[in-house]
Amino acid sequence: MADGQPPRRWQDLTGADRWEVIQQARSKEIPVAELCRMFGITRQTLYRAMAAADEAAQAMDALREVGPGGHYLGCAHTQAHFLDAFWRSD
Repeated sequence: MADGQPPRRWQDLTGADRWEVIQQARSKEIPVAELCRMFGITRQTLYRAMAAADEAAQAMDALREVGPGGHYLGCAHTQAHFLDAFWRSD
């Protein structure tokens, strides 16, 4: 988000822009209440986005754990999530 731009709706933000908002909330650079007002969202929506970003960071740990050319079947992240993440079409 470039400075000087008018506030946008949360649903219009790109993933990178949402990440920036989440980082601002975590660093307390801008108070959570102000971020929620700026983007027309509830605190619950922002906190859920922060939790989802944390879960995505776990997958980054899997990337580091496995490394180039490896497979993810034995890594901790896959073992913890494969049952609820598996989807098979009919």
